[in-house]
Amino acid sequence: MTVSRRAFVVGFTILIQLLHPVIAIVPKKYQLWFPDWGYYLLPLSFKDNNGRCAKLVNNYWRDGPTGSLDKPWSCSLVLDCILQDTPEHGSQMLSASLVLLGLTPTVLSSLGMSVAEATMLSFELPLLSTLLSFGSVVVYPSRILVYDDPVGTVLPSPNTSTLLSLLPLIRQPKTRKLIRVIEYVAALGAVANVFYMSLELGWRTILSWDCDSSYLPLLWVLLPGVIHLISIFSFLLRPKAVSGGAHDASSQRTATTKVLPRDGTQGQKSQGLRSGAETICTLHPTRWTLLIDSIVSGVAVGHIMFGTLIFSSLMFMTVKDTVPVIFRFGMSAVICRIISWNELAWMSEKYRVECVDSLEGKGRRIYVAEGWWRWRHDMQLKPGKKRSERDRNVDSSASA
Repeated sequence: MTVSRRAFVVGFTILIQLLHPVIAIVPKKYQLWFPDWGYYLLPLSFKDNNGRCAKLVNNYWRDGPTGSLDKPWSCSLVLDCILQDTPEHGSQMLSASLVLLGLTPTVLSSLGMSVAEATMLSFELPLLSTLLSFGSVVVYPSRILVYDDPVGTVLPSPNTSTLLSLLPLIRQPKTRKLIRVIEYVAALGAVANVFYMSLELGWRTILSWDCDSSYLPLLWVLLPGVIHLISIFSFLLRPKAVSGGAHDASSQRTATTKVLPRDGTQGQKSQGLRSGAETICTLHPTRWTLLIDSIVSGVAVGHIMFGTLIFSSLMFMTVKDTVPVIFRFGMSAVICRIISWNELAWMSEKYRVECVDSLEGKGRRIYVAEGWWRWRHDMQLKPGKKRSERDRNVDSSASA
């Protein structure tokens, strides 16, 4: 078992242990409250068993979410009763917390990874990139119709050079294995924290426009995984090849190669080649890549708007309740950002990027269209041909 798999098993076990007491008991609405609101601002008519709101909530718990025939909206009746009996300063505290919560998705998007960074990280560490996508809560979207090239995230930059120079210890192979284990455990901890807080929000608050539901905060934190999968598919449609080592016998040299800046345009850049460095050769983005990438950007923006709609409607939290929630979400996003920054810095040491006009002779090809072409060519061959001859035909046709 590799180090990455061992780290995943250990981290997954910790994740299950953290979420087990939360998943074991699913409370009803109005049973759990955040501490500050539940202790100071919850009306006496709700705390007193003979109070008006207490009677309404007992009817709601008895009749269920659908209510009774004469009072089908029993959950909304309880909500209205609590709001009517809440003191004025409590209403002001509620309004302030709703403002903070409404800004949370936008703030988190600036703390977490971008779509391009998560996609490029999946090129080498697909499991870790998926965990970081969930742990970041919100992905930073690019502008629609502007291609943010994933391979541009591994180009040498002052940020990555400074990181690797300030932390020489992490460059050691033995230390790298330990750091990788720590990264997986930290990523799983960030995911567990995000899932836990989303469940807490669903159970301890009331959504003003969907009183009975408790799943929408959890649904919102799961959507980055869908965005991540779509962006990976878009990247797979991009024709590319990976070759090991430098192109010539000179292991230490400086060459001017065509590389792709972050916007996908072709440019000239002087880039030093290292001994044993692998080269990612890419063609220009296809039309499908550009189209799906624009769709991903639109979905990412929609995810932020959907989160704003949910968070700005979560009732019954004070500012003291809201700040720790925002801090814990932000802490997970920052942890995932640091992990991705470290891994992308290492990938910038391992890979050099080159934009070419053809992938012929550039090494192992990695993209969806290549696999589809080989499968179709293999199906068209006669069944009587030997396997070795079939492989030779496919290889010769691919090189041609």
